[in-house]
Amino acid sequence: MDTIMRVVARATVRIFIGLPLCHHWKFLDISINYTTDTIKTGLILSMVPVHLKSIVNHLINSNYKTIDCARALLGPTIERRRSMMEQYGDDWPDKPNDLLQWLMEAAEGIEREPRALTACLLMVCFAAIHTSSMSFTHALYRLAVHPEHLQLLREEVEAIVTEDSWSKGSLQKMRKIDSFLKESQRVKGINSILVECKALKDFTFSDGMFILKGSYVSTSKIATHDWRKYYNGLCTKHQMTNTSMEYLPFGIGKHACPGCFYAANKMKSMMAHLVMMYDVHMEKSGEVTRAFHFGSTISPNRTAKVLFRKQKD
Repeated sequence: MDTIMRVVARATVRIFIGLPLCHHWKFLDISINYTTDTIKTGLILSMVPVHLKSIVNHLINSNYKTIDCARALLGPTIERRRSMMEQYGDDWPDKPNDLLQWLMEAAEGIEREPRALTACLLMVCFAAIHTSSMSFTHALYRLAVHPEHLQLLREEVEAIVTEDSWSKGSLQKMRKIDSFLKESQRVKGINSILVECKALKDFTFSDGMFILKGSYVSTSKIATHDWRKYYNGLCTKHQMTNTSMEYLPFGIGKHACPGCFYAANKMKSMMAHLVMMYDVHMEKSGEVTRAFHFGSTISPNRTAKVLFRKQKD
């Protein structure tokens, strides 16, 4: 999983910030460490009494230093872009079209400060890196355990790329890649509970079930994703980004993950490249890796090994 996290981090930084930081090993390490440290801190604080959370957070949270380190690397890029904005206004030759530029244009007041922009970028990178890394690693393990699926995926990708090259449109046509990733999320997602919400007021469901204000409610992955009756219908219903009451990895309704299309296209690009370029199988043929469960989190095995063999040209 550590290798996949680095690949995802590089792709994420390339899209959010661009060159040259997506190739800067220290900035990639910072992005990854911020992600893992945030998860660890959150898990620890979830077990700490409310009145002690702020004290414990101050003792164990290293992200304040991480933000300062990232700012030192990102600062020159921010200042260079700010200089171009002051000189040319809203448009100039080779103006970047990425998240950093969007944030700089929308920021007001203290949000314009390099440290505030850096903190915001790292938070978005956290959301983009850890979920995609875990989901893609689950899918990679499944493909390595069942390599018989690889040729079908490869044939689809080769046919589409030969005709349309690499583009957003070609990704939309990769239905088998989409289906494989979606099925992996359904069978082995990254959480055992989904769509967790806090009741803001007392509420009674139509069947009489009463929910007290302040209670947390959620759906069960097994009860939702493992019912056969939910998987009949048109193929468009089952696209990876199509949320429904039967498929909830990206949430539902107005609170659905706003980055689902970005995450899906990123994972589809990675999987399409992988099946075109490599054969994969587990180090021990047929070995099914055991996921690590902590609370509601389902994390891929971090020590399992997948073997890659490059395709001959």
